[in-house]
Amino acid sequence: MSLNELNEWLVSEGIREDVDALVRITVRSELDNIASDSIAEELPIDWPQLMLAGSLLARSDLRAHQETALRIATGAITLENSQPIRDAGAVLLDKLSNSRAVILALSRDLIVPDLDERLGMTLRMEMQRRQIDNSVLIESSGQWLPVNDFQQRFWNSAGSHSWLSASAPTASGKTFLVLQWLIDHMRCTETRVAVYLAPTRALVSEIENELTSLLGKASGIEGFVATAPRKV
Repeated sequence: MSLNELNEWLVSEGIREDVDALVRITVRSELDNIASDSIAEELPIDWPQLMLAGSLLARSDLRAHQETALRIATGAITLENSQPIRDAGAVLLDKLSNSRAVILALSRDLIVPDLDERLGMTLRMEMQRRQIDNSVLIESSGQWLPVNDFQQRFWNSAGSHSWLSASAPTASGKTFLVLQWLIDHMRCTETRVAVYLAPTRALVSEIENELTSLLGKASGIEGFVATAPRKV
């Protein structure tokens, strides 16, 4: 059995019931006026089995497999009280190149700080290697920016092509990375004018505010952001 065949079996049969239970628990936990007994009926979840399956699924390039792994990692961090399980969820998020979610979980006290110190030497080295692999260099500042797979492919391709078309699901960090790349490009080249087209007036305002904020933090660029149509 190949890894892809194993992953397909895991999603369709192996852990399907536990993942379906995770979905129900997550939905119920987000709704008010739901009796706690109805949530408890879904427990217990076999977390060791799910974490092992999630680690395998995280290695797949298929979106359905990665979404299942992400659901497992998110459930481990938000639904389980055991810190070792939450730590395992954080490691799984890191395997999915989702370091920003780990940072968010830390800020919400879902994960105890100093995760690296609680990991064994092998896991610690693997995590550090992934952090290096899943980063891009901002040439103008010499800093490394943590990115996911899509962001890394975009960044590497944008610097070596005269034009580029890219698409990705919502919340994959498209806008954030494009603006980061744009500022870095303008600081490192002679480019001084850039046009950013947005499909809605609300998005125009959002892009203007974010770009203005990023420009305020970046040194070496003098200029301003003009929008059309202007905000009302």
